[in-house]
Amino acid sequence: MVLVFRSHITRRLVEADHNVIIYDVVSESNLIRDIKSRVTVVQGDVTDYNLLLETMSRHDVDSVIH
Repeated sequence: MVLVFRSHITRRLVEADHNVIIYDVVSESNLIRDIKSRVTVVQGDVTDYNLLLETMSRHDVDSVIH
C-alpha cells in the first residue's frame, strides 16, 4: 500500500495497479474524480501525527510519497 499526498504520481501508481491512499486536508477534489473509485481517500493534515500513524497502520502502508 502506498500513501501519497496528492501528486501527479498518484495516477501513475493507479495505472500500475498499486493500492493507493491519498492523504490530504481536502477530501473532495475535482482533480481526482477520474480515479477516485480506485483509491482510498483519507482526510487529514500531515501535521496530525497520530492520525497519520493510525492511517498508515490501518492500511498497512509500506511506502510514502510526499
